[in-house]
Amino acid sequence: MERRRFTRFHVLLPVQYRTAPAECGESYQGQGLTRDVSLSGSYFHVSTPGPLKPGCIIFLTIAASVPPLNGPGTTQFRARGEVVRLEPPGTAGPDYGVAVNFLEGPSFSPA
Repeated sequence: MERRRFTRFHVLLPVQYRTAPAECGESYQGQGLTRDVSLSGSYFHVSTPGPLKPGCIIFLTIAASVPPLNGPGTTQFRARGEVVRLEPPGTAGPDYGVAVNFLEGPSFSPA
């Protein structure tokens, strides 16, 4: 039985993230590719996790084409979240898998 509050959308979208130094020990910026996104969290793949670990607070920006919100073009989906799981390569595929729980509702803005 599905226990999630929000529907998960399986989409491959570019994601950029940066860490909050206080929780992760250093400031780091990286990029990856989403596997799925919902209003409560996301799972994405990265080739190098840098300082990512459970408990890290990160800021995500996902670029997506969402015409109803912005007319034609791309909208940025932004969220602040906590890394809840980091899966090594092999478990999640050839890259690391990062599971993030959003700490507040995401925001949408024009790119």
